[in-house]
Amino acid sequence: MPCHSITEHAYLPVPDVVRGQPFVFGGDPKGNKIVYGQGKTIVVRDLENPIEGYTYNEHSVATTVAKFAPSGFYICSADVSGKVRIWDTTQEEHAMKYEYQALSGPIKDLAWSEDSKRIVVGGEGREKFGHAFLWDSGSSVGNLDGHSKPVNSIDFKQTRPFRVVTASEDTDSGFFAGPPFKLDHLNQEHDSFVNAVRFAPDGTKYITGGADGRAFIFDGKEGKLIGQVNGDEPAHKGGIYGVAWKKDSSQFATASADKTVKLWDAEGKLQATFTFPNEVEFQQLGCLWQGEEILSVGLNGEMTILDPANPSEPKRKFQGHSKAITALAVDADAGRFFGGSYDGRVSKVDAATGKVELFQGHPTHGITSLAYENGKLIAGSLDDRVTVTAVDGTAFGTESFACESQPKAVAVASGVIAVACFNHVMVIKGGAVAATKSVDFEGSAVAVSNDGSQIAVGTQAGKIVIYSASLEEQKTLDATGAVTCLQFSPDGQYLASGDAGRNLYVFEASGDWNLKMSRWKYHTSKINSLAWSPDSQHLATGSLDTNIIVWSMADWMKRITIKGAHPMHDVTQVAWLDNTTLLSGGQDAAFRTFSVTHH
Repeated sequence: MPCHSITEHAYLPVPDVVRGQPFVFGGDPKGNKIVYGQGKTIVVRDLENPIEGYTYNEHSVATTVAKFAPSGFYICSADVSGKVRIWDTTQEEHAMKYEYQALSGPIKDLAWSEDSKRIVVGGEGREKFGHAFLWDSGSSVGNLDGHSKPVNSIDFKQTRPFRVVTASEDTDSGFFAGPPFKLDHLNQEHDSFVNAVRFAPDGTKYITGGADGRAFIFDGKEGKLIGQVNGDEPAHKGGIYGVAWKKDSSQFATASADKTVKLWDAEGKLQATFTFPNEVEFQQLGCLWQGEEILSVGLNGEMTILDPANPSEPKRKFQGHSKAITALAVDADAGRFFGGSYDGRVSKVDAATGKVELFQGHPTHGITSLAYENGKLIAGSLDDRVTVTAVDGTAFGTESFACESQPKAVAVASGVIAVACFNHVMVIKGGAVAATKSVDFEGSAVAVSNDGSQIAVGTQAGKIVIYSASLEEQKTLDATGAVTCLQFSPDGQYLASGDAGRNLYVFEASGDWNLKMSRWKYHTSKINSLAWSPDSQHLATGSLDTNIIVWSMADWMKRITIKGAHPMHDVTQVAWLDNTTLLSGGQDAAFRTFSVTHH
């Protein structure tokens, strides 16, 4: 029985920032929401409440930038193919209003006119690096030619007479009058790429920031140079990647690869410096001024809210994942869960508030699997290690164990940790390796019985091998495809397996291990993950087909299908927070919860 399910909560990804490239945010007119591109997804999130937000998932290729219209009713989002989509923000469906092919290459920045009727974009292309058009017809409103290399940044003067400014890799900034817009002149003060340009909200000035660390102030109406920010000295010791004005035009901020964000008055005199740790990951590659706060993003994707009145300490931070979720574990008693991702990050998430904390010192290699029991988080990673972490702290890895081959999956029950490796099986107990066994198959999934007495290992060859806790082989079960996931039911009666052949099997976990359920084959692609509900009455599966299916043990004919659980992305992980709340992780770097009503 298909079920149109609405996400209860979305735990949103942080920006996937690239070194040496500006990252552009958009802000809503009310000052409490931001919008940005993340993979194929557009993320809209609330700055006060991390759990409030949503994603837009209709781009078929990687997105680059998105901006709210000044009216607040629409968002224009752009992607690497040069397309823009204009869509509604007021309705849950976020219906698309218009779509245009604005450039022939990636769009790096865009801006709306103050009346929400015109849009300008800048980026890469074969014939041009900028385009100006009417929002409701796509008709051109001028010519933004003049640069010989891609445009990194573009902005629209929010007061009349309208003007457009551009910042380019050719080291020039362009000034265009109109509409219809045409080049008035190029300014050539910078010695390197010009990365950012922004008008003051009142239109009297605009600022350019460049890879040379310099920033310049220009007249907003005529485009003439007024002066250099910070006198004759560079504004920063590294490249400038973001410029943001306060709403009253009295101050602006600059974000730099020198790991600082600086606050200036409108004349370019330094007022405050926000200093980040002196590590590459804290290069600041974009900023936005929303209300009374400044938002800055680092190379690590961490978004920091800065208080101009207190530059010595960040007001708050948004941490999270920017790469695909590869592992998931739940601490139901504490109302939290743990996620691992392709880049090695491991997170601790409060399910009720959405607050995310990253464990420090996590691997630089991907996390393959997570398991949790009694305050300990067990992680397998691509650096051939299994790490045990005390979750009440923030340091990753209080214990670490080397594996003889790459760990593919980990599981834990009653203090027994089982690890399925590329061609080994390992058991850890009491803080030490208790047993290791070489095998002639590639392990791909693992589960431990509730009492820790039995271990099930799934193989790429479509077999499930049952071992004792000392790794004595007891039985081999047949699956159809490569086994991708295994889990014993909480009541200990059953073992469930999912495989690459789309099959979900349930075996009796005793005696002859008879097959109890074998008809559950309704996914259209491989099953990535499965999870039993705490009461053992339901199974959830997540698939490459983007769907989640909830199956009933009481009636094999009953099922609930959550279509597009992670729209346009495969569901990589599923788990239960309680008997009616389902948690998932996806290729989109997001976690989502669903309220499930059982029939």
